[in-house]
Amino acid sequence: MKSRSGPTRKSIAAALGLAPSSITKYAGLGMPVHSLEAAREWRAKHTKPTSHAMQNKRGPSAPAHQADALTALRHAEELSITALHALQRGQSELIAPGLRAALDLVPASHRAMLRMPLEVWEMLTAAVHPVIDADCTSLRDGGAQVDFAALGAFWYRCATGEFLVTTSVQGGSGGQLDAD
Repeated sequence: MKSRSGPTRKSIAAALGLAPSSITKYAGLGMPVHSLEAAREWRAKHTKPTSHAMQNKRGPSAPAHQADALTALRHAEELSITALHALQRGQSELIAPGLRAALDLVPASHRAMLRMPLEVWEMLTAAVHPVIDADCTSLRDGGAQVDFAALGAFWYRCATGEFLVTTSVQGGSGGQLDAD
């Protein structure tokens, strides 16, 4: 089975507000599909903006944007189930990059609706856990006010791979978080 490191065509379509068939058409014309950024750049250079004047002034309509967000959310949830099965077979490294890319495409306004198995969250955030343990003692003991929205956003960003754990050569076993 071939490992996929970039977003799927379906996730690119959702992020660009296009049908998957449009991505296939544009890819045939030379649009790169290895990254969302490259696809956006190609599309901006090689396609004409929509002819609907009001849409150009106001951006995408709310229902279209809402549908794109829900499509991205559903895609991430579907991949999380695939990731659970891969994790159970010891093959999580095959699906993790694609799942991280799909999670990154879910708009912040819809991330709280995401339903993903706990085992998959733990797999995606495992590298961060050792760095966090000492700072969380007061939270577990009830000694601090918890901003759950900020905490949830942090863990979501960890799951997308936005934070990397680096170890200090001089510091031995300690680690620190670096934003990607």
